[in-house]
Amino acid sequence: HDYMTLQMAYDEKYREGLETGIQQGIEQGITTSARRMLSSGKYSDSEISEITGLSVEQIQALKNSAK
Repeated sequence: HDYMTLQMAYDEKYREGLETGIQQGIEQGITTSARRMLSSGKYSDSEISEITGLSVEQIQALKNSAK
């Protein structure tokens, strides 16, 4: 019984870690895309926001961090 309970806890932590990793990868990809769009100079902040789902404030923060 104890072994099964421990194994279930390990499985749950594994799934949580996997979900977190996937989410971080998605967020990093979106941020990378937004940075590329900013560097191209072809898109306004509001266009990048609409395409990526990031807020205009997040886009501006990316701009400021690139300086």
